[in-house]
Amino acid sequence: MKTKLLSLLLAVALMMGLFAGCDAAPKTLNTFLSEEAASKIMQTHTLVTPEEPPELYINGVKAVYEADKKQYFFTVADTQEWELLTPTVEGYTAAYQSNFEQSPKSHTLKSNRGVYLIAYNDTEFLKLCVMFTSLPVMSITTKTLPKNYSYHDIDEEIDWKYDEEGEPIPCDYYAAPPEDIDAPIGVYDTFIDLTLLDAKAEEHGYENGFTTMARAHIRGRSSLNYPKNNLKIELLKEENGILVERNETLLGMRKDGDWNLNGMYAEPTKVRDKVAADIWLALTADRETSGLSTGYRCEYIEVIVNGHYHGLFLITERIDRKQLGLLDGDYLYFSEGDVGKHYSQFLNLPLDDDDDTVAGYSLKYPKVMTDAVNEWEVFGKLTKTIDAINPENFAKIAPKMINCDSLADYEIFIQAVAGVDNRIQNTFYVARKQADGSYRFEFVPWDLDQTFGNRWIGEYDPLLTGEDFHDMKSYNMHFWVSDKMNNRNTGGYTDTVKARYAQLRETVLSDEAMTQRVKDANELIVNSGAYARNKTRWPYGGYSIITDAVEDFIVERMQYVDSLYKE
Repeated sequence: MKTKLLSLLLAVALMMGLFAGCDAAPKTLNTFLSEEAASKIMQTHTLVTPEEPPELYINGVKAVYEADKKQYFFTVADTQEWELLTPTVEGYTAAYQSNFEQSPKSHTLKSNRGVYLIAYNDTEFLKLCVMFTSLPVMSITTKTLPKNYSYHDIDEEIDWKYDEEGEPIPCDYYAAPPEDIDAPIGVYDTFIDLTLLDAKAEEHGYENGFTTMARAHIRGRSSLNYPKNNLKIELLKEENGILVERNETLLGMRKDGDWNLNGMYAEPTKVRDKVAADIWLALTADRETSGLSTGYRCEYIEVIVNGHYHGLFLITERIDRKQLGLLDGDYLYFSEGDVGKHYSQFLNLPLDDDDDTVAGYSLKYPKVMTDAVNEWEVFGKLTKTIDAINPENFAKIAPKMINCDSLADYEIFIQAVAGVDNRIQNTFYVARKQADGSYRFEFVPWDLDQTFGNRWIGEYDPLLTGEDFHDMKSYNMHFWVSDKMNNRNTGGYTDTVKARYAQLRETVLSDEAMTQRVKDANELIVNSGAYARNKTRWPYGGYSIITDAVEDFIVERMQYVDSLYKE
């Protein structure tokens, strides 16, 4: 009997040893306090409030502190089950006051309420609060550029700003950080430290809690009119005491140092730019070559500046030489504003070698101009061709000068998303040099907040834009290049557009596909709690949390677009 019992015990021990290295259930740590235990600590220990907030780490990653509500921000993946989010505070034992992992994750995030924890030692305790979000969190701290650093383009000419009398406004290469909580970054570059919390950081190629030096300034024309500004950020690194651009693959997007932060202040739903940009990329995916993009990717992010919650932003890639794979000899032009009806008139203006902006257009590549007349000549030929009266000459020249596949996609896109602002501005003109020395143009949209029934109102509204689901439902988005091609069916262009539209209407531009993108984007920002937090931070911006009207608009709008392209 004893022998059998001993054998049984040995067998059990052996089995335990064999399974010790297998994937068993994770060990549960004591990270939650019962109500009784929490109450006892608070009764027997002294509550302390340090002058400086203690550093809180969760799973070894430092959480971002937000001073206004005295809480910490931390990001978790929304596609995963709750991980064991173990809190750590130096000198204390930290534990949550309730087992919040037992409640639905969606409820915890969407409620926009923090999770409380207690950090305690033998004699005292702290009460801390953590706001969990499913969106990445970016923390920015402005500072003065250390004297021992210089910047790599210190000898380049400053992009001067001018006063009402045309005199340059004095500035330094790095401006002293503004002290305004609402506008902590100005129109001139401010040196900053940047931290990024990203639950998918390892997948994206960096550690969660990634930190870097950077510089930032306000970008965009309309943004200057709003309390919440759009920003441009350039990541930096030190090389022999000199700061140079640092390239990183943020949030799974391109590897680069330059990034835009779009504040979406006036756009009520906060989904239009994201949805439209994603549709353009999906629509043109079959034209992408060698990994080069035909547009820009973007992701939602929450931003905290100098310890103050700064709101919901859309971080985007930029349209530039790198994004489009431009080569020496190529040109990139951008329409800045309403260029009027006579597109070739600007060539009659006197040009200087530094005229990188002429009559509503700007030259974005090459960055350094050497001969303004020659560098504008390529765009001038396009405008002269479109303005040409002779149909026979137009039919010969236009198909060689214009990438008809790109133009067809652009025309269909702005019609489908009701991109009213992209008819006359916010368009990149990509001039690629051909083997015979000629140029061929492609077209790329930019700044897509005035889509899906949102349009410019201007002086009649402090937000400058407003939703118009009635008139915009059947508004024809004429684009000056495609109009001329369609009017003459040049090179069979009209037939190409109709065939392309029929293909896209079954896939990317189906009612179901488009409205689902709206639903997905809306759920992401609402269910993370970010939409509510942004509204609390910037209460006078545009808000419309119900996207049913946008979805209904898409269905009705696409019926109108069907009438344009279907036989």
